[in-house]
Amino acid sequence: MPINDIKENVLIVDDTPSIVAFVQSLLEGKGFCVSTATNGNEAILTANETRPDLILLDIMMPDIDGYAICALLKANDKTKDIPIIFMSALNSSFDKIKAFKAGAVDYITKPIQTEELLVRVKTHLTISKLNRELLIVNRGLEEKVKERTQTLENINQRMKNLNTQLEQAVLKYKEAKEKVELAEKTKNEFLANISHEIYTPMNAIIGFTDLVKENTEEERRNEYLAYIKSNAIKLLSIFSNILDFSQTLTGESSPNFQQTDISTILESVAKKNSAVAIAKGLDIVINNENKVGFSVETDSDMLCKILNNLVSNSLKFSSKGVVEIGSSNDAQTVVFYVKDSGIGINPELYDKIYMPFEHGENTYTKTYGGTGIGLALVKKYVSALNGDIWFDSSPGVGTIFYVSLPIGNQKSKTIKKYEDIKIIVGEDEDVSFILLNEVLQPMGFNILRAKTGKELLEVFKNNPETVMVISNLTLPGISGTEVMKIIKKINPQVNTIAQISYFSAQDRRDYSFSGCDSFIDKPVNPQQIEEIIEKYIHITK
Repeated sequence: MPINDIKENVLIVDDTPSIVAFVQSLLEGKGFCVSTATNGNEAILTANETRPDLILLDIMMPDIDGYAICALLKANDKTKDIPIIFMSALNSSFDKIKAFKAGAVDYITKPIQTEELLVRVKTHLTISKLNRELLIVNRGLEEKVKERTQTLENINQRMKNLNTQLEQAVLKYKEAKEKVELAEKTKNEFLANISHEIYTPMNAIIGFTDLVKENTEEERRNEYLAYIKSNAIKLLSIFSNILDFSQTLTGESSPNFQQTDISTILESVAKKNSAVAIAKGLDIVINNENKVGFSVETDSDMLCKILNNLVSNSLKFSSKGVVEIGSSNDAQTVVFYVKDSGIGINPELYDKIYMPFEHGENTYTKTYGGTGIGLALVKKYVSALNGDIWFDSSPGVGTIFYVSLPIGNQKSKTIKKYEDIKIIVGEDEDVSFILLNEVLQPMGFNILRAKTGKELLEVFKNNPETVMVISNLTLPGISGTEVMKIIKKINPQVNTIAQISYFSAQDRRDYSFSGCDSFIDKPVNPQQIEEIIEKYIHITK
């Protein structure tokens, strides 16, 4: 049935039968459905059951008066929206203010005027209908506003996320740009410096060669030939350092462990640098506290290059006194040292000492020369020999470098020492895992992988003998940050290492919250991983 064809229902509440019959006949004749009640209780019950569209309510009722009935109906959620019109005799004490306060919308007087009754009934039914429609429209609008508000909030959140990602991308770009610019600057400075370093001895060699040709005095010729030889040795040293350093970067340089006599090494280093020392008016002295014939299993070539670079530096930055090289040992290690009374190292430059192409200060380069890769090469060789390097220095007083190496068989500490040791890698990106695995796998580790935070935790629980967990902190599901915290609680002894792309403010917070022991860069840096492994895993098979 169409909604417009539905008849509106009117409830008549009056205890006078003649009035009820008259109003009922009148309204039904106009197409209304009519129900009736003759007392208050019946009126309330009927209103609750039939939910009429309008109530005509007499004031004077036998049990409850009209005001009370109206108030009760308006207090009920089922009937509170039904419009109520009071009917009252002209000579009765009808209180209009009280009626309206009780909730009535209008009133008519008895005797009832037909036209007046129909107009008021139709008017209030129309108003009631419009109110209901308006209520429905308002509710619909509220839902739409709510949906639109939620949509806008979602859009705003996505915009915030995009802005955050954009800010991170810009920050990463700036950091990458700064790194590229620094690398470009370093490269240009290195190329300019290396050109100077090569041209200087080359010019000396060519110039003194011409003088040798032209001069017939034997003493002068021998002097010129000595200059030629010392500059040729210097040039050879430059090329040798560049080649050695490039091999360490490409991984082509690996130690060849064999028994090496300490005395022979020290004497060889002193002899090789004696010409430069004599030319500068310096002395090289050897202080070997080891017994005659004492040997260590190491790579003799790498050890010679370590000590040669340190002695060469001492000679370069010294103008008086002696350069002392020596060694001593205990039950497990042998310690070498190179001591000078040169210009020393400024404490502000300590962090740059082992960085390639760094000289500490540009004035050092101009005054003392050098390629800036000597100590960087020394650091890499010491690491390759499973040793440590450190120094003490005072500006204007001098510097002493120490290098400690294990005495035992170094072959037992090569790649195979990590065989069967478990490392769990938490990484959802295949390429990142492959790169990390390529570095760890040759070391002999048993690598287990997890792609989500939940999986990482399960793999760890199923492998309690795991000694190290390396994880991306932004794993799907449970974040790597949370998982690493849980792992540390389960076993405080396990080594937890975070892998992060860029050390942004957010990365620092995640890393700090994770409670990880350390971090490695992404993409993977093989040297950094080797240092982490050596620092945290001390098991030797």
